[in-house]
Amino acid sequence: MSKHHKQWIHQDTRCRGVKKDGLRCKLKAPPEQYYCEHHNHDLRAFVQNPMQVVKDFSRYFPKEHHPACDRKGQNDCDCVDLPLATVTARALKRAFHRSIEATPRYKHMTRLIMRKRTKLIRDYYNSITEDDLWLPPYSNWRQFRFFVWNEREHRMIVTKIKDNFKNNAHGKSALLRRLRQHAPHHCYYTTGTWINPQSVGPDPNSRGGRNKFYKKKQLMTIYNNSMMWRELYFDVDFYMPTFTESANETLKLAKWYGNRDIKSDQELTFVFSGGKGFHLIDFGFRLQNQLTGQKLAQFQRLFKDEKLPKRERGSAGLQLMDREWKTNLVSEIRENGILIDYDVTPDPRRIIRLPGTIHGKRGRICRLISQEELTDFDPGPALW
Repeated sequence: MSKHHKQWIHQDTRCRGVKKDGLRCKLKAPPEQYYCEHHNHDLRAFVQNPMQVVKDFSRYFPKEHHPACDRKGQNDCDCVDLPLATVTARALKRAFHRSIEATPRYKHMTRLIMRKRTKLIRDYYNSITEDDLWLPPYSNWRQFRFFVWNEREHRMIVTKIKDNFKNNAHGKSALLRRLRQHAPHHCYYTTGTWINPQSVGPDPNSRGGRNKFYKKKQLMTIYNNSMMWRELYFDVDFYMPTFTESANETLKLAKWYGNRDIKSDQELTFVFSGGKGFHLIDFGFRLQNQLTGQKLAQFQRLFKDEKLPKRERGSAGLQLMDREWKTNLVSEIRENGILIDYDVTPDPRRIIRLPGTIHGKRGRICRLISQEELTDFDPGPALW
């Protein structure tokens, strides 16, 4: 019997579970167990104590959520509760899948698949030119993030790009160099514009946000949390059986938006995400143009009235007003039965996929499209 096997039998060992962020769990597993109490849902645990596994599963996944439900993590929505038989069957299926994921063969196959995809992605970026890329307006005030597959750590790593990409030929050339260097499976940009986009930190006004700022040593909360403005973004990006249904939902949203009295000096931008969904963007939207009366006076006081609380003045106050206005807009969309990702539109710190780059799961190109293309949409070929 090896030394490591003896330790596994008689002592606590580190949990083999992997968290949602891709990092390995730091908790200890009891003797003769591979996982801690939070990750102990494999087939071995199900055979030993099936009721406990089912109980844990029902605590995390108790409902049959609607595809557009925005409370899947909290489970405090009105979605239908799952019957016990369904919960048990799904817990058993998950136990099988977790046990398979822990096998060396599965990890080896995943490594080969991701290696092949990374090669195809790199070959694609090596084959295109700057003319095939696209940058959003005021791209030099936005942060860009690449999701890069790390074969050694066997997980996707989020890389914040420190370059400043201006919306011109030089900026596209610099972006193409980074794409060829990193071969990212996913490429995103921030929906908001920031004074210091490369160092945008967590929201200091959110729950635990202040502690995250101190942990990341981002003590300059004002400088690293200064949003200038944010356009209007809609993300029709959730599971639908066909592209036709997603396209029809996007057309429905565009028609509803066109009937709204929203002041903008630009046409709507339509984007195919490369997956199953679409993005509808109004780059001409500015919050101050939509406000009247007391709300407009409040907006004008944000950067002038020092008597306002810190949370309600300056950029922090702008983010609160922006979130409030767009939350009300999303409520109207929900009342009209239009299905979108309801969290993307109000959140000032959201990121969205960059057209001209590859969707790392589907293998298709995220690209700009016209509204007419949605009536008979063709997603185009995939790399794999």
